[in-house]
Amino acid sequence: GLGKINGDQKLGNFDTVFIASEADGVAVRSLVSLDNGRTWAPSNFMRPESLSAFGSLTAPPAPLAIKDLVTDLRVATFIARADSLDLSNEVALDGSVTLEILY
Repeated sequence: GLGKINGDQKLGNFDTVFIASEADGVAVRSLVSLDNGRTWAPSNFMRPESLSAFGSLTAPPAPLAIKDLVTDLRVATFIARADSLDLSNEVALDGSVTLEILY
């Protein structure tokens, strides 16, 4: 999330998306596993408590061994509707993401 107002009103959330990914100089697609790597599906979105990887554009979804990865990571923020928040005072955004890279 992006923090809370008055301790309980959620200010908003954000999505993180992989864009234009290349592995070892070849275009690849991003993948996600919701079952700790047993199965994989194409998805540009990073999701909490899931694994992300990169695979071939044409082969069935499976992670590739990669030496050099280049990708853009887009972060899109979404603010809750103003009529659902107490905005009588200035509010700071308070969000963070930790990327853990397993290799």
